[in-house]
Amino acid sequence: MKFLALITVLFILLAHPVIARHHIKVQGELSKSEQSYKIATRAYRAGDYATALMYLRPLAEQNHKKAQGTLGWMYEAGKGVGRDYIMAFVWYDLAVTNGHNKARRNRNSVESKLDKDELKKARALSQKCLEEPTSCPKYSD
Repeated sequence: MKFLALITVLFILLAHPVIARHHIKVQGELSKSEQSYKIATRAYRAGDYATALMYLRPLAEQNHKKAQGTLGWMYEAGKGVGRDYIMAFVWYDLAVTNGHNKARRNRNSVESKLDKDELKKARALSQKCLEEPTSCPKYSD
């Protein structure tokens, strides 16, 4: 019984991204942006969406295509942010522009959920974010 409790505590400590980031070294050969992305994906998988967003947004603003695709998914699914199909389209579109081929299918799927005016707004925001990624809004409102 004590063994099971110990294993459970160890699992929780290792799975929690805030603790894990201090106790598990990310492999040294990864770039700083890839290390941050790895921390973000660990946080996302653990359900710690606030930490995931804290790491993903700056990466996405630096044109990290995987971070952009993941942000698109978070907006599409409403994970850690309000569900916002316009912003999902924007981040997927930026990811596609930066060479993330898997994001294309997701962008097309979200596009089919937007009406004509929403799509026009999404494309305009995408263009604005492409020109200046740090000016990309958090929500489409």
